[in-house]
Amino acid sequence: MARKYNDAATLLYNTISTGLADVASLFGTTSASQATTTCEKLRHQLGPSLIIIVAAEVAEIVVVLVDDDVLFAIRSGGHSPMPFDASIDFGVCISLENLYKVSYDADTELASLGSGARWGAVYTELDKYNVTVVGGRIMDVGVGGLTLESGLSYLIDLYGLVCDNVVNYEISNLVSTDNTGGSNNFGFVTRFDTKTYSLVECWGGIQVFTPDQTPALLKAFHAYQTAPNKDPCANMIINLVPINGTTMLTFVYLKPVERPAAFAPFYALTPVFEQTGFLTLHQLMALFPLAPLPRLTCADSVRAGRASNGGVENALGLQAVDQTWWSVSVSWGDAADDAAASMADKIGAAAAAAGAKLDYIFMNDAYSNQSVIASYGEINVRRLRDVQKVYDSDLVF
Repeated sequence: MARKYNDAATLLYNTISTGLADVASLFGTTSASQATTTCEKLRHQLGPSLIIIVAAEVAEIVVVLVDDDVLFAIRSGGHSPMPFDASIDFGVCISLENLYKVSYDADTELASLGSGARWGAVYTELDKYNVTVVGGRIMDVGVGGLTLESGLSYLIDLYGLVCDNVVNYEISNLVSTDNTGGSNNFGFVTRFDTKTYSLVECWGGIQVFTPDQTPALLKAFHAYQTAPNKDPCANMIINLVPINGTTMLTFVYLKPVERPAAFAPFYALTPVFEQTGFLTLHQLMALFPLAPLPRLTCADSVRAGRASNGGVENALGLQAVDQTWWSVSVSWGDAADDAAASMADKIGAAAAAAGAKLDYIFMNDAYSNQSVIASYGEINVRRLRDVQKVYDSDLVF
């Protein structure tokens, strides 16, 4: 198998137009070390036979790969820690990092985002126009993967998920208005046209606490999560993993209101360090660390997503009820221990026993053995199959 993929990769290396893409790596020989290093580091030492950095149209590349029956992977930002999400053993890894253009049309109030752009670059460009998009919370994450897998944002309670705000998807040489939530199962998405919103100044920042204050933090967090009529402008995250002997709390309030009432449960606590103030949303997000803790999603989030879609539901099967999306980040060193990693199953079983479990699984944070698309429900799975018949009738993707 390795020989077959290496031979096909060599064919592609020798025949591809240099105007179409830069060949980044052939059997470990690199002329574009950034892509090679990122793929190797983030994909757990997977070894693609060839890494291609796409410069323009990808259709010709796919034709060569499909004709020679070569497996391939697609990489936008390479953020997902799951093996094979953005790379491959042998075969070909196609990197979209050169499709990074970001533009804004003041007449349509739409932003066009290349699939290979990073969210930090997106916000930097849109800051010039005092607008933002419903986008990622971590600056180095790629646009493509986060958007196609639905995408969380600090603006979710106002406007829904990231995918709810996309008006057009450029799929290779096609443009589609289908909002699918189906990841990259239908083809290469090379550009997203998405709605923008005026947002100049927010209030928020960081508070740091000692580990012995964690019980009080969790009590305040419970009060915040269970408060009726959640303020859609309020977002907060607790990082309970000790960092230099501390725990961290981050606030984002999407209006220039100092110490808003939404965060009242936390104001009785005394942090050992605090940095809060009036900043742009971009500046606030740049302050924050990665956030693995639970996210409260209120019923208004689902309704806001439908409103952003002109009343049309996305394909995720979300219920318009208050809910907590629980994500646990755990790692271990030996693949033989994979079967023992059952924390998510135990949490799910406890939620089911309490009558509080919802079927939906959030793709951006899901583990590789979870049946994400099946969790959308039978009707939505059929809907995605119908989309697949239109855009990928040969089942390439």
